[in-house]
This record gives sequence, structure tokens and C-alpha cells, in this order.
Amino acid sequence: MMFVVRAKVYTVTWYAWMFIAVICIAVSVGLIFSLLANNSMLAIGNIGIKQLMSFEQGWFPLDGELSLVPMLMGSIWVSVGAMALAVPLCLLVAIYIVFYLPNKIQPVVHLFIVVVAALPSVFYGFWGMIYIVPYINQIKSPGASLFAGQIVLAMMVSPMLIALFKSQLETVRKKHQQQVSALGIAEYSAIWPLYVTNQLPAIFSLSILGFGRVIGETMVVTMVTGNVVAVPDSIFEPVRTLTANIALEMAYAVDEHRSALFFSGFILLVLIVFLSVARLTLARVGDAQ
Repeated sequence: MMFVVRAKVYTVTWYAWMFIAVICIAVSVGLIFSLLANNSMLAIGNIGIKQLMSFEQGWFPLDGELSLVPMLMGSIWVSVGAMALAVPLCLLVAIYIVFYLPNKIQPVVHLFIVVVAALPSVFYGFWGMIYIVPYINQIKSPGASLFAGQIVLAMMVSPMLIALFKSQLETVRKKHQQQVSALGIAEYSAIWPLYVTNQLPAIFSLSILGFGRVIGETMVVTMVTGNVVAVPDSIFEPVRTLTANIALEMAYAVDEHRSALFFSGFILLVLIVFLSVARLTLARVGDAQ
């Protein structure tokens, strides 16, 4: 009887703390949303969303041109390129760890992945400045470019993606391992049709987490992309992202200039919310399968 009472108390306490956590998260997101929206109103009212998102104007605060399109395109291109480099490689590494790496070595590799994932982003920025940027400069100057940002961001997000893919594959493997053995199928032959292809919605869902991580990165892109406000014509040209623009100019921005920076933060918040909804939708599809 006492055990049942304790179990009920534990369950009620756990749900109460979960409810409090959800309320705190919702209030925090609401406050951030309100802060960004209120501080964006000056730019929206005086400049207008049409000019803030104009393809015909640039970013010249002293001349009153505050188009965010070059930085938005820079953020999207550097993030998409980084994920295009990271996702296939990380998926292959996760497959190797789960299905081919000896069980005795897997804990060591997992610990290494966790440690590397915890490294601060400035570490990757310094690494990119010392090695990646000079190497790309030998191919085509100036070195600090869209391509450099994509490579360094791909390296930065790789430990996180490997850990996520590895966890997903381990879960699916435990679920289907007995069925595969009962059918007399070699497990390696079931990797692609069963463990990968059948889990594409879940893999895309986990990839969206990585995309949200790289599109919100500030330090790395500030250090290796060149910070030129322009839509690049090639991957070897410098770019500036929304996050880097906020970090570089918020300290001295005033009036409409400052409000436009808050509006760029508002755009990032809306984008992250959209990605979160898409991830949850894909995760439900994956669970249904």
C-alpha cells in the first residue's frame, strides 16, 4: 500500500514539474517574441516590410537602405550548404558505429563524440581561420567565404548529428533485430531498406535540429565568412549572415538601424518556430511508421 502511495506521489510530482517547465518555456518564448516584435515596430512603421525585404536595395544604414535580403540569403546558403555536407557523412558514420564497430569500442567513441560536441563554437572558428580560410585562399581569394563557413559549420554540427543518428539507429535496431534474425536475413543487407529508408522522416526530423543549430550560429560565421553584405555569386565569395550582422552592429546602432536589427532577430525566431513545427510533424510521421 505504501509503495502504491509513493508511486502516485512521484507521478503527480513529476507531472507537476513538467507542467511548470512547459509554462516557463512558453512564457520565455512569449517574452522573447514580444521583445523582438515591439523593437521591430519602428523599422516596420518608418521603412516598411517591403523595403526591409527588398531585393533591389542593400544594407547601407547611413543612406537609409536597410534591406535584410543579402544577410538572409547568406544565412540560408551557409546553413543549407553546411547541412548538405554534414548529413550524408554523419549518417554513414552513425551506420558504421552502430552496425560495424565492435561493441567494446563503441562507448569510447560515444564519449569522444560527446566531448567534441561540447566544444565551444569559437574553437571551430579559430580552427577555420587557421586552416580552412588559408587553404581556400590558395584556390581562390579571399579565402574567408561562403564555402569556408559551410565547411566549418558542417564540422561543428557533425558531432551532434552523429549522436542523434546513432541514437535513432540503435532504437530501430533493437525494435527490428529479432524480426530480421527470424527471417534469416543478414543484418547488413537490411541496413538501407529497413534501418535507413524506412526511417527517412525521422532522419529529416533530426537534420532539422542541426539546421536550427547552424542557422543560429554567430561566432563561426563572423570569423570565417568575410562579413561582406552582398548576395554571393559563387561559394568562394564572402557573405554576412543575419546573426553576424546583429553581433557586429548592435553595439552602435540607433533608431531605424537598431530596429531593423531587432527585425532580423524576429525573422530568425519565426524561422526557428517553423522548423520546430516541421520537425515535430516529421517525427510523428516517423513514429507512425
